[in-house]
Amino acid sequence: MAGKPAKPNDNGARKDFMEPEDYFMAAAVLSARQSRDPSTQVCVCVCVCVCVCVCVCVCFTALKSSTNTDKEFQKYLRKFIQAECWCVLDNDCQASTDGATVKQLSKDVKLLRERVINLESRGKRNNIRISGLKEGAEAGDLVSFLNKIIRYILDLKESDPLPEIDQAHRALGPKPNPDKPPRTIIVRLLRWGDRQSILQASRNKQALLFEGQRFFVRQDLAMEIQNQRAAYKDIIEKVKNTGLRFGLLHPARFVITIEGETFKYESPEATLRDLKVKLPDVF
Repeated sequence: MAGKPAKPNDNGARKDFMEPEDYFMAAAVLSARQSRDPSTQVCVCVCVCVCVCVCVCVCFTALKSSTNTDKEFQKYLRKFIQAECWCVLDNDCQASTDGATVKQLSKDVKLLRERVINLESRGKRNNIRISGLKEGAEAGDLVSFLNKIIRYILDLKESDPLPEIDQAHRALGPKPNPDKPPRTIIVRLLRWGDRQSILQASRNKQALLFEGQRFFVRQDLAMEIQNQRAAYKDIIEKVKNTGLRFGLLHPARFVITIEGETFKYESPEATLRDLKVKLPDVF
């Protein structure tokens, strides 16, 4: 920090010193740099602005009243420039520090978000969702009702053992009116292998029917993953009629086999961009 030029004392020696307002502004800026409290920083900025205004006023006063106008003006002009430099440097320092902090926090939030989604997905790995079964079809005993559904899906005989259900319930929310779609049934199976068998068997059937009513069996996925997969909807609709083998890998990666070669994509944008080249007649 630049102080005032050395001034001779009574003995003719020279010593470096600063005016009181110099110490005030230096302490104010230092406090602002060390404090992360927004109110403290605002107060310090106000104080520094006041000092700058005082310097400006003194400059004009010196022009009118001082006999040594040029010397006095240069003195306070230096103080004014010094105060402005402190403000600019402090703001640049804070902006750089805040920018780095925000960047690091953004990385941390992204990492934590991915971990939360991963934990939620692990908690749902034994679950299936059954939609389309009308309200009240379970007649008060949901587990027994689901055993019938699972036996039908897996083509099991009455004597064959059934997959064990850990727990089951309809989606939370009020019971809908008869003219509205029924709530989804969420089933948690005791074993992951049973869950896979049910999903595979439901895919192999052309249509799942119960008492003449069609229903669907799907994976129970985290909402974030559902949204990511839904972004592939338009692509899937176009690929369906090509006869090519395709699918979605966990969590939301598109995979397709073209002329014996398998391609995997991490996003809908990358998928569409590449398939426009590989399948120009479709896209």
